[in-house]
Amino acid sequence: MRSTKQGDFFLTITESKKKFEGDGYDSHKIFLYKEDFKKFLEALNESVEYIKTELMPDYDYESERPAKTNNNVAAETTADEQPVASSAEVSTTDNTTTSASSISDDEEIDWN
Repeated sequence: MRSTKQGDFFLTITESKKKFEGDGYDSHKIFLYKEDFKKFLEALNESVEYIKTELMPDYDYESERPAKTNNNVAAETTADEQPVASSAEVSTTDNTTTSASSISDDEEIDWN
């Protein structure tokens, strides 16, 4: 959470990835302002619900660190071979669009 000079608050979501060639990191940021909270939460909830009900319905989401079932392994293999994208998208005030895609616990998120 960060604040503006006017006293408003916003979220900054940052991803840093080590560069394959050379030193340093590539850093990507998403700035989420109060006027976008509702759309972002709706899209996030829709994406999570889609994964829970359509992609991985047998997974135990209530457990703190659920064990993977055979269906989870199959879903991850499918996701690795052919990514399944969610239809949820968020348009922010700076006219960028963020979309969510399905990932497994072990995959890194690539927001590019």
